[in-house]
Amino acid sequence: MNLFIIGDVHGCYHTFRSLLQYWEPEHEVLIQLGDLIDRGNYVPETIQLARELQQKHSNIVFLKGNHEGLAIEYFDHNSGNWYERFGKKVLWQYQLKERDVKADMDWFKQMPLYWENENIFVSHAGISNSPHCMDEQSREGI
Repeated sequence: MNLFIIGDVHGCYHTFRSLLQYWEPEHEVLIQLGDLIDRGNYVPETIQLARELQQKHSNIVFLKGNHEGLAIEYFDHNSGNWYERFGKKVLWQYQLKERDVKADMDWFKQMPLYWENENIFVSHAGISNSPHCMDEQSREGI
């Protein structure tokens, strides 16, 4: 099966939808590389579409990017600078759409950091030389 890979969407719902029209679900695995959130004006809509796609298709993978990681860190530990940099805007969008941000944060938590098969390894970013590079609790991790 072929791969269809989409990079950082950053809340750009309309761009995401436009890219998806080229995806052939019957022949391709869709891998989204993370960073679905922040920056764009349609974060809740983007996440809703992603979650609906994942429920509908078995050949789809959403990886966790650093922006999902920053949001999780803020929600779980009230730490980091996500709220000041991106969170105010994102949370305002969620409030306007009356969408449950905590449910989406739980969805982010279950996202894998990478996907691989016998020929390819796909992640949001590069892999460091640290033995802790895949440990989300380590500063040397994601």
